[in-house]
Amino acid sequence: MLKKVVFFIFIIGILAMISGCNIDENPKREKQEVQEPEKAGNPAGKDTEPKAEGEEEMDTGIQWDQEAITVYQPKKGGVWYPRMYQLKSRTILCGFDTNEDGGRAVVKCVASKDGGLTWSSDAVQVTDLPEYDCANTNFIELENGDIWAAYRANEWEGEEYYSSIRVNVSRDGGRTWGPHSIVTEEKGTGGVYEPHFGYLGEKIAVFYANDSLNAVSDNRQQNIEFKLWEGNTWSEKIIASDGTKTFSRDGMPVWCRLEDDSFCLVIESTSLAPSAEFIIQMKNSPDGLDWSEKLKNIYIPKGRGKKAGAPYIERLKDGRVAVSFQTDEDATENGDARSKMKVILSTDASASEFLPASVPFNTPDGYCSNWNALLSYEEYLFAVTSTNYPTTGILMKRGLVK
Repeated sequence: MLKKVVFFIFIIGILAMISGCNIDENPKREKQEVQEPEKAGNPAGKDTEPKAEGEEEMDTGIQWDQEAITVYQPKKGGVWYPRMYQLKSRTILCGFDTNEDGGRAVVKCVASKDGGLTWSSDAVQVTDLPEYDCANTNFIELENGDIWAAYRANEWEGEEYYSSIRVNVSRDGGRTWGPHSIVTEEKGTGGVYEPHFGYLGEKIAVFYANDSLNAVSDNRQQNIEFKLWEGNTWSEKIIASDGTKTFSRDGMPVWCRLEDDSFCLVIESTSLAPSAEFIIQMKNSPDGLDWSEKLKNIYIPKGRGKKAGAPYIERLKDGRVAVSFQTDEDATENGDARSKMKVILSTDASASEFLPASVPFNTPDGYCSNWNALLSYEEYLFAVTSTNYPTTGILMKRGLVK
């Protein structure tokens, strides 16, 4: 009897190790089961993993807090793709995807009123489209106080794949949400994903990835496109990075305004595949409209077949930028479900060079901290990630920028 119990515990441990934190970012990626909270260890989220040889000597430009802060834990199921946004009131929103209620994924958000130290226990549902999987949210606050949430809503309709980028609006500080507009729609093979808001002058722009065969010639390519809000409708699309010319799946765009009022875009790219499945690239624009400058590589993972993807860029208070991403370069196995979050800081305001990468979260081999994001807050940089260690949920860390 004792041998059976030991064997059962061993099997449970193995299942917990292989459970990932993947979301179906596009229809070609498999969903994976997530680790249930009761299987977790290290409940305080304290980093106990020893540093790699030479890691302490590297100047990464940031000192991460020892303790992680729990932003949200789902009742069951999974939670992915957190995005933080600071309102004018200094309230911080954190949006994410979850299937904790059963059925399809929805977008929810929680709020912090004390600089990210504590978070509301009850999540507000942002999307209400039960016929679609809703994910990849991103926020922006308007001058009148309205808050917009962009997201993708996708689903198979018969033999056709329908995908869209949509916007919902809150007029009460994020407590309730309703539909606003549809940015773009695609039908057929492939679709649109991962919207990211920003201001270009007085106009709101939303960037997104498009691998629809209406936009590219095959699914090994993907474009980065954006549209402008014209007051009552969205403009025609503008291409910021053309995957048919770079022969790459240019994806997961995030962009920001630099100190000199130019703009910077980061993406994941397959331009070096198969030696590196994905790398992180950057390109600059003088005005946010002209993206004709060439892409440059800013992070290539170590090891053949490894990947660095899902980037995020944030301007720091001193004018430099921070870029986060997920990579499986340190993992025994490959894939998003074995990837952990890393962060690199630029050495100057033009982001011409970067310091060595830091690792905010303790993510043992076989687990993941992925689909991450950043927020610059006072003298700190906040790192936020979905993870399955030490439990399934959204965690954040504060990093003191040096």
